[in-house]
Amino acid sequence: MSTLADISQKITDAIEQLLTLEVRTVINDAEHGNRILLTQIDLLTGDIETRMHLDFVTGELEEVRAFHAEQVLKGQTIISEHIKTLAALVDDLRGKRESNPPLR
Repeated sequence: MSTLADISQKITDAIEQLLTLEVRTVINDAEHGNRILLTQIDLLTGDIETRMHLDFVTGELEEVRAFHAEQVLKGQTIISEHIKTLAALVDDLRGKRESNPPLR
């Protein structure tokens, strides 16, 4: 059974992993190899960096760029909900710990 310290550490680790949202769209075919569209969002600073193969800008993959943008928005929503859930869990754990002091 996990201790409160174990659970708190797992929550801390999860929060640290949530600092960067990365959405990667990869098109792979035998002729062209991997063509990647990558967006990284730093959730602390709000900085957004997007890197893409030229085909996503001017080539045959322009339409995939819209799909990627939708995935980025979905990812932001998912992360936002996860952060709210983790914050509520931490609040719950703190409340339970404060309302149930250790026996002496």
